[in-house]
Amino acid sequence: MSNRSTFSGLILLLVLSWSGCKISLSGVQVPREMNTFNVDYIVNNALLVVPSLSQEITDQLTERIENETRLLLRPEKPDIEFSGEITKYEVASEAPTSGQSTSLNRLDIVVKIDFTNHLDEEGNWTANFSNFQNFDPSEDLASVQDELIEVILRDIIEDIYQKAFTNW
Repeated sequence: MSNRSTFSGLILLLVLSWSGCKISLSGVQVPREMNTFNVDYIVNNALLVVPSLSQEITDQLTERIENETRLLLRPEKPDIEFSGEITKYEVASEAPTSGQSTSLNRLDIVVKIDFTNHLDEEGNWTANFSNFQNFDPSEDLASVQDELIEVILRDIIEDIYQKAFTNW
């Protein structure tokens, strides 16, 4: 057997042995005694209301936890619980800064989340999570809104998830 085929065989063996392993680099850890969670409906209390936004953020946070932890959704008496409200949904014009020749429009979303850890009250917290996306003032908000919301919510959900599951 040549050195080349021996090396190829070792690589194949390593790949096959690792294929059954799950490696997580996210730093997410869930205490053993924690088994269940719930995400209450995130209420939209912003001055400007997009009807689907509350359901979208509630569903996306729920799905993220279901897909990336071993926790089971349980609306009654969960070990941890998320609740909150959308406090800001705002479109504003941003004046040009040095080096820019035109202004930009900005969609800004802020969500206040209350995290309750029923197993350890010292783990409870309340925090605001915000993100924004700029868009060209020549674009109509209605034509770019769905895409902007998708990007903003992805980042907000990531921040909520990281705060909840990396601070153990």
